[in-house]
Amino acid sequence: MRKWIITALCSIGMALCCMQTANALPRNFRNVDTFFVGAMPDEDDIPEFKALGIETIISLHRLPPEVQKMAEMQGMKLYSFPLRTRLLHIEEIMAIMRKAPANSVYLHCLHGADRTGAVTAYWLLSERNYDPFSALISVLSPKPHHLKGLYQLGREYGVCLRQLPLREVGVYSGAHNGGLEGLKIYGGEWYTRLARNFLAITIGEPYYPSNKKFWNKSDNAK
Repeated sequence: MRKWIITALCSIGMALCCMQTANALPRNFRNVDTFFVGAMPDEDDIPEFKALGIETIISLHRLPPEVQKMAEMQGMKLYSFPLRTRLLHIEEIMAIMRKAPANSVYLHCLHGADRTGAVTAYWLLSERNYDPFSALISVLSPKPHHLKGLYQLGREYGVCLRQLPLREVGVYSGAHNGGLEGLKIYGGEWYTRLARNFLAITIGEPYYPSNKKFWNKSDNAK
């Protein structure tokens, strides 16, 4: 009986240790190609970043002063490019990521899903020769209504996306890496606008008018 109790306590201790390790990094933390992405880091994340070899933080949201101070104390390079729905300074961001050593960059927004997803998609397109829609699919939230939204954007560009392998949907999203969703397209104007702006700078303007009947239902998407 005593031996069983000791074994049970050891198992609980190991589980608690694993939970602490899992919580030691930001939400949606994951590796994409040669860099890391995720949500807004806090002070406790910075030593973990240092241990992983992260030397550069690119913020698509404003980094809190206390986190910035901690990162500077660790000798990290910090870059701030606050975004909403337009991919401002995207080539400058790409240049920083391109010059950095492999697996030394952490790219983040607030939740590590939408803005981070859009910039990740641009990296896959510019550095790994993904076509624009394949890049979006790889960072997309895998929920069915977001996939339908992407299909609808494809129709506006005269592209049929239904032949693309479903296993690629959201492969670089947080949803497939133990976190939240990825880039969302259907269910709010903010998300759709981000995807549209990504396509505008990579392909150009759509060939066909927007289907207002489809998009007007987006606020009720489940």
